[in-house]
Amino acid sequence: MKRPSIKGMGTKLFDPGSEKAVITSQLQNGIPSQHHDVAESRRIEEKYPKATFYLPHSMLERLDRLWIARRSKDRRIKKSDLVREALENYLAEQNRRRPKVSDSDRIDYGDTP
Repeated sequence: MKRPSIKGMGTKLFDPGSEKAVITSQLQNGIPSQHHDVAESRRIEEKYPKATFYLPHSMLERLDRLWIARRSKDRRIKKSDLVREALENYLAEQNRRRPKVSDSDRIDYGDTP
């Protein structure tokens, strides 16, 4: 079977609000249901805005290996979760190590105490 043509679809192809973004599946009892993965991804984007960082290939390979190992235990884990966890740990450590300065000169490293 030939796939439908995407010619002329433009931004509709990538618009999360389009009807193609809603995935339909069958429940075990035969009643169709809709999974709103788009709504979930919007909530995540609101909570965590995107950021781009350039990392060495060796670090990306290590991240991939760790991600695969963690995914074998928890299929929902994302690379972003691992990076967020690593940054939280790093910032907490920096917060503990920083010299004691007055509150007006203090650098805010985030929510860590």
